[in-house]
Order: sequence, then C-alpha cells, then structure tokens
Amino acid sequence: MEDSGALFGLLESLFPVRFESRSKNDYDGLAGVVLMHGDRDAANQVSDLGLPVFVVLHDEGTRIPSEGAKVTLTHNSVLPRPMRGQTLEVRESLEVAIVAARTDEVVVATMQGEPIWVLGWRGGAARHFVGTPLPALAGKDFLYEHVNDKQFICFLPLIQFLRDLTAADAWTPPPIRASFIFDDPNLHWKRYGHVDYREMARHAEKHNYHAAFATVPLDAWFVHRDTADLFRENKARLSLLVHGNNHIRSELGRSFSEEEALALAAQALRRIAWLERRSGVEVSYVMAPPHGPCSEAMMRGMVRVGFEAACISQGWLRELRRESDCRSRIGLAMSENVAGLHLIPRFGMSSRNFRTRILLAAYLDQPVIPAGHHEDAANGLELLEQLASFLNTLGDVHWMDMKSIVRSNFSTRREKEVLYVKMFSRIIRLKVPEEVKQVCIERPWLDGGAAERFPMGKSRLR
Repeated sequence: MEDSGALFGLLESLFPVRFESRSKNDYDGLAGVVLMHGDRDAANQVSDLGLPVFVVLHDEGTRIPSEGAKVTLTHNSVLPRPMRGQTLEVRESLEVAIVAARTDEVVVATMQGEPIWVLGWRGGAARHFVGTPLPALAGKDFLYEHVNDKQFICFLPLIQFLRDLTAADAWTPPPIRASFIFDDPNLHWKRYGHVDYREMARHAEKHNYHAAFATVPLDAWFVHRDTADLFRENKARLSLLVHGNNHIRSELGRSFSEEEALALAAQALRRIAWLERRSGVEVSYVMAPPHGPCSEAMMRGMVRVGFEAACISQGWLRELRRESDCRSRIGLAMSENVAGLHLIPRFGMSSRNFRTRILLAAYLDQPVIPAGHHEDAANGLELLEQLASFLNTLGDVHWMDMKSIVRSNFSTRREKEVLYVKMFSRIIRLKVPEEVKQVCIERPWLDGGAAERFPMGKSRLR
C-alpha cells in the first residue's frame, strides 16, 4: 500500500485497523492489502499468500465520465441487504475505469451498464478490483465530502472491504431507525400551515412512518386541548422535539459566553417542561437548531441542562470543523460528539437525491432523518408516502420518536457472558440478555483517559 496519509488516518478512526506503508512483496504480518495503483499480477502475488486484497486498477479498460451517471449495485451478498439491487446517481465529475470481469469473478457494481467493481476469490482470499480512484484528502478535509449523495462510489467499495476484513471484530449495530422531522409546528391548533395533524396520523398509520415536530419553546404558552389529546392518542405516529428557544436566525449559532449559553438552554427546557405539564405530551429532549447552526458553547450549555442530542444537517456538521478541532470523521459515525453533545445527521426530505441519502444513512448505521417544513406538505402527503414506501423496502425499519432514536444509538458485541456496548448517545436503553453476567461500556468520545460520571438507571444486573 502506498502512503496516503490523511485518508487512511481517517479510516483508522472508523475501523479497528492500522495501515502500514509497505514496499512491494513485503506483506508479512498483514491481515489484508490495499494496492492504490495495482494490477492483476500484483494482486496474484498477494492472493497467493492467502491475503484479501483491494486493487485500484488505473490502466485497465476505457474510462467513463461519472457526472450524472447511474451506478447499479447488484444483488451480490457482499453488500448489505439495503444496498442490493439499488440504482443511484453520481453527481460529481470523476473518471472511472471499466473493470473487465474474468470468468471466475462476479460484478458488484456497474456504471452506465459497464462493470466498475468486481469480486473474485483466489486461495480462499477475496479480491476486490475497482476502477474508481481514491481521492487524496488534505489534512482538514472531511471524509464525508467524498462519501455523500453526490460522490459515494469511490469509497463504498473500500469501506465494504474493510468491513469484511474486520468482520470478526465487528459490532452489531441497531436496526434501521427512521423519523420524519417538521420544523416549527406547535400545539396551538389541530393543524399548522399545510400540516393537518389528524390527517397525518391516519396517513402515517396507513403507510407506516413516524412524524416528529420540532416545536419552538416560545410557543409553549398555549396548548389546544384537542390537539394535545391527538398527540397523546397517536404517540406511535406523532411526537415533539425542541426547535431553538425563541426561533430567531442563528439563535444557537452565535458567539456565547458559557453563562449566556447555559441561560438560553435552561430557558428552552423550562418552557418545554411547562408544555409537557400542560399538554401531557412527552417531548424528546433533542434539539433541532433553527436555521442550522449551533455553536460549541451552546452545545456545552445544552448538555449541562439535560439535552440528550441535537439533530443537524450534514452541511452544518461540516461547518463545525472551524471551531471543533477538525473532527474529520464527522458525518460517517452513528453520531458525532462535539463539546459533549451527540449530533445526529439529517437531510432535506425534498432532496433530489433522497434515495441515495437514505441508503447511505442506513449503510452507515445512522438514523434516517428526512427533515422539512409544513410547505413540504403543500401538495398533500404524497412526498411522505414516497419516502416511507422506499424506506420500508429496505428491511425491518423501526419508526420512532427522536428520544427513542437517540437512546437506541449504540452497538453491541457479545463474548460468552460478557456484553460489550459502544455508546453513541449519552443515555441509552439497553435490554441485557439473561445469560449475560457482565456489561462493559465504551464511550468513544472520552479520549486520553478522560473521566465522566456514569449514572445507572433501572437495572436487573447483579
């Protein structure tokens, strides 16, 4: 493998691997090999040692311009179920080489009908051949800038190779979890703009989805009793989370002192607590920042008063690098912890490439959160039906409110009587199997031996 610095450093933060730059034929002690500018002869030498190999073929086949091209993933079992048989559009300009499949190889992906990713076996070891170049990342680049709805095909094969390579040490992620979010609505009346709550509850039951409404704490001063009853009676389909405090532009993204941030966050939760008492409707203590931005000082304040997470667009997650010490893997983990607060990605429900966004979120084990406003229901609920219909074809999708999504944000690994749990939220809801005698908790956001109090809720462990 050639030294590619930043790229492989980022991959090391996502997988239990360590990359080493080696000269040709020096493969002792390796679990697998990545050949950045390889050929089949070099791959044969690796395979003859019984090592899995990933090969970027640059000199084989005609090149295809990728912008606007259709990528079709086959039904090959190397891919997880949600990705099989999907056709996605590449919106960035790349040059991808056609990879001719040999008789003993199978095609995993095609572009414009031509193979660009093939898989074969030799000596029991997997051999991935791709015609997609791996871009060189600068030190401050985000990996997500290359694994998104515009440009995903370059990294998808390598990520899958690393998943297969580390399968023995793999964690079991949660199932696909999803919720729609609508910003701004309140409980003042039975409808908000183009959203009719009763109609949406019936539609959600019919088409199997959940709609969470990010409500402004300032609006908690009044609750319409029948509307509150509607939410309580349909809590499996409708729920609330928090949308800022007063709903002014960049309300949470401004420069705050620690005291100012704490005061604003505390006022928001006091207002929400009042709403809960008046309505009897439970609100998820998850923040959807108005207009997107949220500063680190604000995040620290939210953690201190009891917010469990924030739901932020990918664009604003990337903006955080300017004040968050370049968190380069933002957007690829199940959630990202910044200033002690867990951040869950969301995307626009009216996005042109919503299928790709849904699939990538599911592939990365992230909650699938299409978000919008009441205007997205101006022409009826067909958009929600379309989104839910596609999502529900991906497997056993768990539609739930944002509190439940946040508390299911963890992975597990079982070794006999020991259950290992990797948390991606500050609070989780964990069902421990009867035969488990010990639970080991990993909190990836605690770096360098940092300490943090670990309160336990109700537990049956002895």
